[in-house]
Amino acid sequence: MSNQMRVKAYSNFYEQGLGDRLVDSSHFPASIECFLAGERNLLHSYADQFDLLIEVGCMDGRYLTWAAHSGKLYLGIDVVPRYIDIALKKLMQMSIDPKNYRLVVGDVVDLPHLISKENFEVSPPKILTFFPFNSFGNILDIDGAALALSRMGTPTIISTYGTHTEATIERKKYYANCHYDNLQLIEDERGVYFKSNDGLCSVAYHFGYIRNFFSSYGITASSLSFSKIGEMIFLNNA
Repeated sequence: MSNQMRVKAYSNFYEQGLGDRLVDSSHFPASIECFLAGERNLLHSYADQFDLLIEVGCMDGRYLTWAAHSGKLYLGIDVVPRYIDIALKKLMQMSIDPKNYRLVVGDVVDLPHLISKENFEVSPPKILTFFPFNSFGNILDIDGAALALSRMGTPTIISTYGTHTEATIERKKYYANCHYDNLQLIEDERGVYFKSNDGLCSVAYHFGYIRNFFSSYGITASSLSFSKIGEMIFLNNA
């Protein structure tokens, strides 16, 4: 499949609602519920280290309410306009100042521009760029993402899956519950992929690959396992 066809399939997958199955809790095995609880707990444990949360791949504003309750500024971005529309409706129903909680349609590669445009007046060390629920594993242009992160210079956390056998088995259960067409498992030197004929393409990268990949952009990476299947990857400019 050409890159142009992959981009079109990706866009259709989310715009047509197929991606909604991934966040439908009725499809979650217990392992995914534990993963999400662990992700939230770990983010909360780092709350005193940042003032602005940038949620990349925010969908309907997964951490918007958390940010408001935690006294954080918030910028949620997603490439799918439909998700941002849903998140904005959620924001309108909350009794908070919309100047401090913003949601925009955008790509991770545009983050430096978006941060400048939104002008939160927060220094990079007090900004956390956060990729929840393996949103990094859905990015098509990870080179563009790495370049953007290196330019921003903010601490970054990627919440993803491990690539060990147990994590792969649980991911397979999860995606199977979503009833995608012709679910395929592919593993190579980069990581463990799940793909389908109707547009699913989700990868959990091997940490060794990610560490070496980001190193070429002047970014250091460390990792922490959580739940039984999760892995937090911490990125900082060297």
